[in-house]
Amino acid sequence: MKKYIFSISIIILALLTSQCTQSKNKILEKINNLENEINASFPNPNPLKIKELHKLYIEYANKYNEDTLSPHFIYKAAEAAVNIQEYDKAIDDLDLLINQYPQHKLVPYAIFFKGFIYETFLNNKEEAERHYKTIIAKYKEHPLTKQAAFAIESLWMNDQEIAKILEIE
Repeated sequence: MKKYIFSISIIILALLTSQCTQSKNKILEKINNLENEINASFPNPNPLKIKELHKLYIEYANKYNEDTLSPHFIYKAAEAAVNIQEYDKAIDDLDLLINQYPQHKLVPYAIFFKGFIYETFLNNKEEAERHYKTIIAKYKEHPLTKQAAFAIESLWMNDQEIAKILEIE
């Protein structure tokens, strides 16, 4: 009897694993197809397709949060949200990445991206500066540190002042 129960348990586990893999592969296939479709329609992609892709990225990350693709998909979701001018959603996505995967290599990029969104699209220089300063404080040796320092320096300058600095460098 124990042997019978064990055999059934193995079969059930195999079926569940197979279904999970099939579901995962279906989402990945949909993501891949939509990415290809959007890339093919560049520079005028359909915003509804981008919104759908955003939804799939987040769905995948929520369902398979242990998968190594999930942090990358969250970051891509933020990029997609920016492309359809949903900046608050992009910031929420970046916060999800930062909070759910605090040690991931994309975290400094997510923090910088948040600063960029606040600076460029939401015209909130104080919040942008706060994020840039976080990069400098937490990631001293990271390649983004110099960019963050320049971003802070240029936040309060006009275009002519920035152009003058860039000419000198």
